Amino acid sequence: MNNHKNNSGFTLIELMVTVAIVGIFASIALPSFAKLLENNRYTTITNNLVSTLHLARSEALKRRASVTVCPSSNQTSCNDNTDFSTGWIVFLDCNNDTTIDASSAGCGPNNAEEIIKVGEGFSSVYMVNQSVEKITFSFSGRLNGNPSTFLIGKSDLELKKQVVLSRIGRVAAGPYIE
Repeated sequence: MNNHKNNSGFTLIELMVTVAIVGIFASIALPSFAKLLENNRYTTITNNLVSTLHLARSEALKRRASVTVCPSSNQTSCNDNTDFSTGWIVFLDCNNDTTIDASSAGCGPNNAEEIIKVGEGFSSVYMVNQSVEKITFSFSGRLNGNPSTFLIGKSDLELKKQVVLSRIGRVAAGPYIE
C-alpha cells in the first residue's frame, strides 16, 4: 500500500517564470495605460467646457437675456485674458456690458446680475480661447461677436483638443487639428 500523497503546487522555477511573464506584460501595458489616462483627462476637461457653453446658451434662451462666460481665477469677477485654465464663471448679463454689476434694473433676482455657474479650472492644463476674453450668448441663443475656438492641451505646443463655437451658438468639440 502506497502512503505517499500526491503533492500539488508550483515549483520555484514555475513561479519565477510566471512572475517574469507578468512583468513583461506589465511593462508593455503601463505606457499605454498612462496614455489612456491622459486622453481621458483631456476628454473630461473638454466635455466640462462644452457643457458649460451649452448651459450658458440654454440659460440665455430660457431667461431671454444675455449670458456671458468669462475666465475667472477668483470665481467672482472676470479676468482680462483668454486663459480659462484658472476657472470661469457663467453669469446673467442684463445690460450686455460683459461685467457683473451689483444692480441692473429689471434683471434677475433682486434686480442684480447673477452668477449662474462657477468652474474651478484645471491645474497644469493649457486652456485658452484664441479670439476673445468673454463669450456672450444673446437672448436668441446666438453668439454676440465672432466665432471662437478654445484650445486645450499640456501647453501651447502640445495641444490635444479643441472646442469651436460658431456664430449661431453651435458648440463642436474634437481632437486638435492644425
